Amino acid sequence: MNGFNEGDRVVVSADAQDNEQYQELGLVGAELIVTGVAYNRSQHPGYDEGLGGQGLYDLKFTDGREVAVSLYEYELDGA
Repeated sequence: MNGFNEGDRVVVSADAQDNEQYQELGLVGAELIVTGVAYNRSQHPGYDEGLGGQGLYDLKFTDGREVAVSLYEYELDGA
């Protein structure tokens, strides 16, 4: 796992780029900044406990716009 921290710059991984929603939101090909990370449901209500402690990341675009969805660690690569 990558273990990104707040402030790190990331991109959507090649394996997740075929996600239609990510394409529609303009995430594919965009550099994003980590604004928060959660490892369980008490830290983020949308966390899937079945992912065994993998990070769920809140993100923003480099221009400051918030990303409308959170992405899991396996969906991201370092920028």
